[in-house]
Amino acid sequence: MSAWVYVVLTLSIINSILIILILVFLGVYLKEITKKISELTDEVSKLVKDLKPGLNKTIKEAEATLRSIKNISNIISQITPFLLYSQGGKTLSTIGKYLPLILG
Repeated sequence: MSAWVYVVLTLSIINSILIILILVFLGVYLKEITKKISELTDEVSKLVKDLKPGLNKTIKEAEATLRSIKNISNIISQITPFLLYSQGGKTLSTIGKYLPLILG
């Protein structure tokens, strides 16, 4: 009977040692993963800093383009009635007369 006790104790000790070894290896692995993640985070932050001025410039250009498109569409919507109600050769002369008024 006491032999079984020694076998169980030996297996328990071996099991405990294996668990400790597994935890140590997991700790080392997690430390490496954390280091790689911090390096990647630093690289991403550098990329964002490098791209930010270009993105701001692109956004400003897009806003300027949108304003131009709005202005053009407003001009077209103001000119369209003249185009619809004018006849034949009078179209260009009518538009020519009213363009300074429309454009300011």
